[in-house]
Amino acid sequence: MRTLTVATILVVAGAASAQSLFDEVGDAGQAGPGDAQQTDGVGELTQINGFLDIGDADVYAIRIVDEAAFSATTVGGAGFDTQLFLLNADGSGQVENDDEFDTFSLQSIIRSDGVFDTGLYYLGVSSFDTDPVDIDGNRLFGFDTWPGAGDQRSPIGVNLWVDFASDPSGGGGDYSIFLTGAEFAVPTPGTMAILGIAGIAATRRRR
Repeated sequence: MRTLTVATILVVAGAASAQSLFDEVGDAGQAGPGDAQQTDGVGELTQINGFLDIGDADVYAIRIVDEAAFSATTVGGAGFDTQLFLLNADGSGQVENDDEFDTFSLQSIIRSDGVFDTGLYYLGVSSFDTDPVDIDGNRLFGFDTWPGAGDQRSPIGVNLWVDFASDPSGGGGDYSIFLTGAEFAVPTPGTMAILGIAGIAATRRRR
């Protein structure tokens, strides 16, 4: 009976750890790092699903675990003109993309060449032209010309994100962000409890 219990726990734990999708809970925040929605789960994070009202922005806490393999894109995951923003743990800007120029898409992509380290980041998605701003209302990123020489923009300075300036011109709707090289920001409490119980049970069984 003990063997069956341990096996059952391990199966449940394995299924939980295999979950790689995150669905927005309510409305993800946009007013600085403390307002971002924490992605919770275990292991690899490959997709975030959500909904944007017109002029809204959603920001998610994620962990980049392989900067060379990292990417985030809404190409094939949204029916409106998106923007993606990668912000550092302190709220400073890292990289932004409006349009994916390679395929002349109005959806967005952030590639690994704009990321230089692993760790906690904030990934923001908005419709054009709703942008992160600092405490004085200044944009963290400048404008680009479509199509242009490069499709990723670095921040203008070292100012910190406190909110998004709303612009209703880009539309809204359902979206999916597809990711590589990323994991959930925080472990799911229930899943970690299951994994802990499984570990204790397995240890006792070996004795």
